[in-house]
Amino acid sequence: QDCFPQKRLNMARVAAEIDVDAVNNNGETKELVVVPSDTPIVQRPPLTSQGSMLWRATPEVTISEAQKLLFAAVLGIYWLVLIVLYFATATFDKLVTTQESGVDGNEYTMFNHISIMIFIGFGFLMTFVRRYGYGALGYTFLISLVCVFSAPLYSTWFRSCSNGNACNADVPLNIGTSQFGLFGAAAVMISFGGVLGRVTILQLLVMAILETPLFVLNDWICYDKLEVLDVGGAMVIHSFGAYFGIACCYMLRRGVQEFHDNAASEDHNVFAMVGTLFLWIYWPSFNGALAGNRQEMAIVNTVLSIGSSTIAAFLVSAIVNRGRFDMVHVQNATLAGGVALGASADLIIQPGWSVLIGTLAGSISVVGYKWISPFMQNKLDVVDTCGIHNLHGMPGIIGAIVSMAAVEGGEQVKIQIYATLCTLGFAIVGGLIVGFLINLIPGMDTEDMFKDDIYWLGAKGAWRRARPLVRKNLADGLSGAKLDQAILKLFDEMDPEHGYVTTAELQTWLNGKTARSAAPFTPDEVREMVDEVTTDISGKGLYLQDFNHVCSRIYLARY
Repeated sequence: QDCFPQKRLNMARVAAEIDVDAVNNNGETKELVVVPSDTPIVQRPPLTSQGSMLWRATPEVTISEAQKLLFAAVLGIYWLVLIVLYFATATFDKLVTTQESGVDGNEYTMFNHISIMIFIGFGFLMTFVRRYGYGALGYTFLISLVCVFSAPLYSTWFRSCSNGNACNADVPLNIGTSQFGLFGAAAVMISFGGVLGRVTILQLLVMAILETPLFVLNDWICYDKLEVLDVGGAMVIHSFGAYFGIACCYMLRRGVQEFHDNAASEDHNVFAMVGTLFLWIYWPSFNGALAGNRQEMAIVNTVLSIGSSTIAAFLVSAIVNRGRFDMVHVQNATLAGGVALGASADLIIQPGWSVLIGTLAGSISVVGYKWISPFMQNKLDVVDTCGIHNLHGMPGIIGAIVSMAAVEGGEQVKIQIYATLCTLGFAIVGGLIVGFLINLIPGMDTEDMFKDDIYWLGAKGAWRRARPLVRKNLADGLSGAKLDQAILKLFDEMDPEHGYVTTAELQTWLNGKTARSAAPFTPDEVREMVDEVTTDISGKGLYLQDFNHVCSRIYLARY
């Protein structure tokens, strides 16, 4: 059923067309091949024969409790180190302790806007994966804060040692340093979008810990040494985060394959659209926060550009989809104008250029999602979950090129080129190294990717837990067309008096078949299974056809 989700297959018909290769001496088969008459062959993972049953050779959940506790240990140690460093080195900036008028209202407003972008905008934008909402929001919250606390330390230390004097360990804190921490979190969150759902939380934490100092080092070289003009971080933040993430994705390749749970649902797309709207509204603050006396120009230019990319995204999406819109394009390509104008928001004095740049960025972003991302996944085996190459990578390069045309003087053009090459070098080389290192950490089995229930209590996991149970019942004497009779026997076993099985009856039956050591199925878990397959709009329960679909789903689907 999960191989061909566009069809509701008859369970007996599929079973009759299953052919299993000869079992080896060690009890493993090479592959399980499902061959409907009009569908290409689909290869399955290795299986083990146990009597009359066929079971997955790999465990249902590949992340052990020890690995989960290792994450807690690494995070705990890193956090203790940060606490010690803050006690030993952090102070308040003199202006913070002496100013009588309080905090600068504009600066604090910009800080709030960027915080909303990071924690709400990026977090909700990544909730489109139907079974990864907790991870998208929770990991964005946690990992962003790790960056917010660590980036100011690295930045101060790099800059204090840059003048050839003795390095000063003191870190004066103010709103500006906290804002810089958010910029560092933005770069890491962009990279996170590339590997979303395919790495463990420990791998993600290690990636963030290693990426943050590399981001700060590149930022220091570009802004302090080269003196690049990049007020909104088109190069230093967006391009760095995108190509660092793509390099990590390259190192995490597992052979060309489909990820059935890397898919959206209508509800999750709505939540992701909430993230898009928050990002859209506050992006002018992101580009204008550091623009100084040209802040108003930067904000207005960004509004023009991101508005133009939105219109272009809808237009091109309708063209490439023959009059229909793709929610992926609307969620992402609409923001490309904000990225593309990041390096020149305070430089462009002709508003028409902002409109043109936004239109170009939105159009290219849609093309990227429509054709470039599938090419990367199918031909290069680079899975970019959120399409960061299309939203941040290519528009960031466009922004770098635009800045080269917008600056005055040939020397500054060279600086823009050098900064772009420096950023790409740090991002790609750093991403390859960090990707190699996190690949050494035990990762997820393909079946466990894009699912919350590995790490989160209360996440949906009923199908995964029910599979061995129903498989065991159906496998006894299972052969081809007899499968329908086996399902009918199970249906009768529950002895429904009214011709259908209620949710409560299904729950009782499932728990009666579950080992005593296993947690009982909750009403919510059973309701999850029922709601996805029932044809009874009255909501009374499962008729035989629906129960057939429940058993089929549990038996074949990779949950």
